[in-house]
Amino acid sequence: MELALNRDQLHSQFSSWRLQAIAAVKRHELEIYGHAAGIVSSSVDFLHTQASVTRNHVLQSEGRLFVLTQQDGSAAHRVFELLPVPGADAGLLPVQVAGLEGGAGEEAVGGPVEAVLDCSLAVVAPHAPPPAAQAPGAGATTSTSTTPGAASDPHQQHQHQQQYESLQPFQMLVSRGHGDLVLVRAPAGGAAAQVSSPVHPVRPRAPLAGVRPVTLEAAVEHANGDITAVAWAIRSRGAATPGCCELFGVTLRPSVNGDGQLRLEAVGVQLLLRTKLAPYVVRVYAAAAGATGAAPVAVVGFDPNTAGLEEEEDEEGVPQAGPSGKPSVAAMEAAAAADDAANAAPAAGDDDDDMDPRTLEQAVARLAHMTSAERDKAVPLAQWADIYKESGPDGVGAMGAEPVLDLAAWRLGGGGAGGSADKTQRPYWRLSCHAHRLLTADGPLLAPAAAQQAQPALLLGVTDDVDCAVVRLDVGAEGPGGEAGASAPEPQAVHAVSIPALAYVAAGKTHKRHLLLGSAGTGAGCSSTSSSAGGGVLSAVLVESARFMYLYGFTTCKEEYGRQQVVELGLEDGESVLGARLVEVAASPGTEGAAGGALVVLATQRRLLSYRLTWR
Repeated sequence: MELALNRDQLHSQFSSWRLQAIAAVKRHELEIYGHAAGIVSSSVDFLHTQASVTRNHVLQSEGRLFVLTQQDGSAAHRVFELLPVPGADAGLLPVQVAGLEGGAGEEAVGGPVEAVLDCSLAVVAPHAPPPAAQAPGAGATTSTSTTPGAASDPHQQHQHQQQYESLQPFQMLVSRGHGDLVLVRAPAGGAAAQVSSPVHPVRPRAPLAGVRPVTLEAAVEHANGDITAVAWAIRSRGAATPGCCELFGVTLRPSVNGDGQLRLEAVGVQLLLRTKLAPYVVRVYAAAAGATGAAPVAVVGFDPNTAGLEEEEDEEGVPQAGPSGKPSVAAMEAAAAADDAANAAPAAGDDDDDMDPRTLEQAVARLAHMTSAERDKAVPLAQWADIYKESGPDGVGAMGAEPVLDLAAWRLGGGGAGGSADKTQRPYWRLSCHAHRLLTADGPLLAPAAAQQAQPALLLGVTDDVDCAVVRLDVGAEGPGGEAGASAPEPQAVHAVSIPALAYVAAGKTHKRHLLLGSAGTGAGCSSTSSSAGGGVLSAVLVESARFMYLYGFTTCKEEYGRQQVVELGLEDGESVLGARLVEVAASPGTEGAAGGALVVLATQRRLLSYRLTWR
C-alpha cells in the first residue's frame, strides 16, 4: 500500500520562520568515564563508511538512552545509561550499567573478523510489562526511604522515584562491532550486572571462515525466555555479487550454568531482508497479551531501491572451492570475466536491461535511443519532466536527495523455526513512501517514560513538498483478520502533523548532523507537550556538526509565521557532534520549569553534553 497524507494538515498560510526566543538554554557537561566508543574510521568500503558516519552514537532503545565509552589505548568498554532526573540542573544522570572486556581474537572465532563496525546495543523488550508499568507509583517508597529527608521533600522524592523506575531489572544485548553478542542483565537498584559469554551468530559462507560483524537495532523476549535480536551485517562486494546490507533475526537462548555464570547460545538465524543500505529504523513490538499463537513483530524502514537483491540466488556466481579449501584461481578468473562482461558497453541496437553502467559514456550510449531533441507536442501543450531543484552555494539544491523509504513488518518466531539464513523472508505488511522521502526517524523520548509506556511512539519525518509530514506508526493489538493475521498486529500509519518548510530548511543546512522530531501535535507526547497554547513546545531540533542547533516551535495550520531559535553549541576546535537525542520533560509539581521543558543530549569525541531547555 502507499502512504497517504492528510491534506488538512497543510500549512497553506505559512510564510516563514522568524527568530524568537522559545526556551532558556543552559549547557551542562555530564561526567562519564572515557569517550564515545566504537567510532570506526578505517572502514574498507562505502557501505561500511556510510553506516558509521550516519549512525547516531547516543543510543536509544525501548525508551532509554545509553552511551558506550572507551578509554584511549584500552579494549574494554563501559555502558552508561542516561537517567532523566528533571529536578537536577543537568536533567540527566549517567549511571554505569556494565563493563565489557576486550573482544575475542581470531583464534576464538575460528577465523578472521571482517571490517569492524560501531558498538551497538538493544534493550530486550519484555514479554510481559514490568510491575512499574502497571502501577506508576509502585516502588517509590522503597527508593526514597533510604534517603534521609526524601519523604518530606516532594522535589527530592520525585527525583528518586524517577531513578528507581529507571533502575528496574532489564536485559540488553551489546555488540562491540566484532560480530559478538553478549547479554547483560541489570538487576534492580543498580547492583552489579551479569554479563554472559559472547556468541558470534553470523558467519560467512563456506569455504570462508571467521565471523561477520553485526549492528544491533532491537530485541524482544519470547514467552519461553528466548530472545530474538534484529541486527544487520554488511556483505562486501564479491566477484559476481554486489555489496549490500543483510538484516537478520537472531534467536538466542540464555541459561545459567552450574557455577552461576550467565551463558548465551544462538539457536537460529533468519534472513529478513537484503537491501542496498543499512535500515533507517527498526522497532520491535511484543506479542499481544493473551493472543493465541501471537508472535512479536519487527517493523523496519529501509531503502527499497535494490532491484534483484531480495530475489537473487546467492549460489549463482560464487567461486567454488579448490583442493586447498579456497576458491580456485580458474573459478575466480571466470567470475571476474563474467563480471566484466556483464558491465561491458552494449552493442549497437542492443536493448540491455542492465541499468548499472560503470561510466558516463556507457550511460549515454544506453539511453541514446530513448531521448529526442524535438518536442513531441505543440508548444502550448508541451510539459517538461525536469524535477525543479534550486542550486547555489547555500546547498538548497540538496532537496530531492533524501532517501526513499519503505516500511515492512515481520513476525519473529522463536527458536529460528521457519526461517533461513540464506533466503529472505516475505513481510506480512508493507507500506511504500516513495512519493515522500525520509527526513528523519529520530523521535523524542519522554521523561518520565517508565510510568507511562515502555517506549515512545515511532515517529517518522517525511518530505511533503517543502514541508515535513510527521507520520506516527501505531501497531494495534489485533491482526487484520484470519488465522494468519491474528498472530501479529497490523501497523497503522497516521499523518499526525506537518511542520511547515522544514524539508526546505533542512536541505539548506549544509552542516546538518541530526534532525530530531518533537511530539507536539502528534498525540505521542505527555500532558505538558500536548497543547500549543504555551508557545514553548518544540516541533523539531536541527543539530549541526559543530557550531549551531536550531529550535523550531509548534506552528498551527492557521499561523503565518513560525518561531525559530538559534543556539550556539560552544564546542571546542576539532570537536564535532557524533550523536544527538531529544528528551521531553513533563511539567510536574516541585520541578524546575512549571511549563515543562526538554533536554538535548550531544555526544562528541571528547565529552557528553546536556542542553537544558526551559520554556519561556
